[in-house]
Amino acid sequence: MTDNPHNRLSFIFACAMITLISVIAAQNVPVFKPYYQAIRNYVSGNINNISTITNISADTDSKNYQNKAPKTSVTYDDAQAQLRQQRVQLASAYNVANSAIEKHAIIEQARASFITSITTLLPYWYGTPWNFNGASKTPQQGHIACGYYVSTVLRDAGLDIERNKLAQQASENIIKSLTDDAHIKRFSDQSIDDFLAVVDEWGAGLYVVGLDFHVGYLWHDGNQMHFIHATGLPPKSALSEPAETSPALTHSRYRVIGKISDDDTLIEKWLLKTAITTKT
Repeated sequence: MTDNPHNRLSFIFACAMITLISVIAAQNVPVFKPYYQAIRNYVSGNINNISTITNISADTDSKNYQNKAPKTSVTYDDAQAQLRQQRVQLASAYNVANSAIEKHAIIEQARASFITSITTLLPYWYGTPWNFNGASKTPQQGHIACGYYVSTVLRDAGLDIERNKLAQQASENIIKSLTDDAHIKRFSDQSIDDFLAVVDEWGAGLYVVGLDFHVGYLWHDGNQMHFIHATGLPPKSALSEPAETSPALTHSRYRVIGKISDDDTLIEKWLLKTAITTKT
């Protein structure tokens, strides 16, 4: 840095800011981490202009995500109706099945239909603006918060859940309301690579993931893992992004994950429209 009053003032400002933001970053608030690193680089002389820091949000906004709802002639309501019809047909077959083998076979069909129902409805919400208090019931209208994105799609896909109450719970309670400990794993201070390696070994399917201050879906399609969530980070909307590059997923120190598509009890509740009690 050249020694002039403007640079000295900027340097003093940067030192003050790094003290504040380092405290926040140490608590692992993901949105501040890029600013923290940029200010450290400025103080150490690795960058020459404090204004570089103002470009962080643009860099964060250039991730490989999908936040545009796909163009389709099938409305959200029509998609729900078609998926509902499939569930009702499977439920009728399940109710008249005469053996455990027949019922198991129908549960397997229902599992595939359950996954299809959720993964069909999620993209309709892509691009719906995020807000901490967002509770929209309709894609592309109003705002949606992360918990409401999870609970609304679960309800619209056919689960008899308490939409508002479930959405307002801590992420771990959301997961525990849906499945039991046999289908839940917890991770503390593990790298994103180690975390995703465990998920990959667990296998393809649909998961709900709870983070430090966030919740969303993890969809392992057998090839790639997609983190689908309503995020307060840029672009501040519902979106799908590769799990390995998701800032929210990557920077969280705590992760709890429930493989909801593996839980036969949950699949049966979905099939028969059995009420699900929210755990608090």
